[in-house]
Amino acid sequence: RTLFDHADLPPEALARLVSLEAHDRMGQGDLSGSWDDIMVLFHMARHFSEGSGANPAMRILRLVEQDALGLAMEWAVARGQTTERLHAALAAYREMPKMPPATDVLRAEANIVENTFDLPPSKFRDGLERFLNVGHRYQGVLSWAVTPWERARARRVNRLISADAIRDASSEPGQRAQPTDSSAWDAWKTTPNVIMGLLPIVAPYVLADDRNEVARRALVQILAIRAWQLRHGGQFPDRLEALVP
Repeated sequence: RTLFDHADLPPEALARLVSLEAHDRMGQGDLSGSWDDIMVLFHMARHFSEGSGANPAMRILRLVEQDALGLAMEWAVARGQTTERLHAALAAYREMPKMPPATDVLRAEANIVENTFDLPPSKFRDGLERFLNVGHRYQGVLSWAVTPWERARARRVNRLISADAIRDASSEPGQRAQPTDSSAWDAWKTTPNVIMGLLPIVAPYVLADDRNEVARRALVQILAIRAWQLRHGGQFPDRLEALVP
């Protein structure tokens, strides 16, 4: 794939319809059917994130997985919930394939950008013109941007940016370096605008994944706490360790 190819994303209307059905079933007391729909959203998010770059993955996080996580938390506290159903849901959620790690998505993004710069000059120029939506008055700029030396420079900048991003994404958010502290940031700032539009901007994706990761971890606890609460007359456990058995 290159940046000029359309990503194979799920139709947003389809994800929205599944979400609406999950919500309606929950309101009607069909909690088993509602959970089935929620699991469809989780699987959809995981399927379409595999091999995806940062921008498509961010859309999936925000439009599909985030919705599924919110619905699952509502489902956990819905009226008529049972301990058995909560335990089954928790087991199904934990056995499901995990979302691709942020580092994998950033590696895919780096490869997609690299493939773009490796296109034959004529295809690169045509794709760049469509991608940036520039008119004929920019033909001189485009001719200069497709030169071998400018694309070689862009590859180096892409590799610098991607290496920094992958390293930082492998750490917890509080342990990450500031982008202004790196040589990759300096290289990005001095890149010509017509090429800069193709280089990866990964911060919005990483932020969206961080937020969803908090919810992914929280959902496991919420399902377990709710099951405990139903078994103990509405009381909460004194310690999270009490949930482990």
